[in-house]
Amino acid sequence: MEDQIRSLCQQIVAERDESKATSLIVKLRNELHQHVEQLRARLETYPAVIERRKRIHFDQRFPLCPVCQEFVELTTARTNEDGQALHDDCHIGILKSTVRAPETTVPA
Repeated sequence: MEDQIRSLCQQIVAERDESKATSLIVKLRNELHQHVEQLRARLETYPAVIERRKRIHFDQRFPLCPVCQEFVELTTARTNEDGQALHDDCHIGILKSTVRAPETTVPA
């Protein structure tokens, strides 16, 4: 199949007639589609792909904390002013960093 794809690419580049080039492009698109589907089928049972799919599924259920970039369980989450889920400790850290210490004046 890869040889067929290479051949079609070469034919398209060499073709001077636009209508023939268009038909070759359609064939190339179909060959590429079939090739991608075959690759997907081969990789479907590859262990790294299976593990990545599990992580993606997990990622969709639990948002990332914008402070530490770790997953946040919604049952224990706080939210920031943008509505993003935060860990309690991360939220406290933000609050501490935004609170200013009172200015002290030295008596003259």
